[in-house]
Amino acid sequence: MFDLPNSAIPDENKQVKNLPERNLLRSIQVGIGSAEDIADYYELPSSQRLKLEQIEPDEANRALFTIDGNFKTPLWYYILREAEIQNDGAKLGDLGGRIIAEQLLGGIFFQKDCFLNNEWTSKINGKNVVTFKEIINFITEL
Repeated sequence: MFDLPNSAIPDENKQVKNLPERNLLRSIQVGIGSAEDIADYYELPSSQRLKLEQIEPDEANRALFTIDGNFKTPLWYYILREAEIQNDGAKLGDLGGRIIAEQLLGGIFFQKDCFLNNEWTSKINGKNVVTFKEIINFITEL
């Protein structure tokens, strides 16, 4: 179920077909923090964080989380689990939603040609503020 077809795996990395294993390896290689580390960074209140029994509902498997007392949930797994618990998997949860929203807003805000950038100027009037009348005039002149 979690094994990818050969066609979906780059030629130089065919030895690892299991998607969760690939995600874990990639997270380590790139240095992505754990869910707990990111939640701490965002100062997410404990009321908005998943509890261990939500992350791993099977009590027998929960023992694996506490072997050395320092288990940290992989971010990709936490985001999927959070969406499942908070929104029946229909949309992202608190932490996952914030991460994606910040990425999108960061991309928009730091784009040179973005209207939010003070250096942006409209092609309609050459200024950074455009009136509705100027927009209508521009459209009707086309």
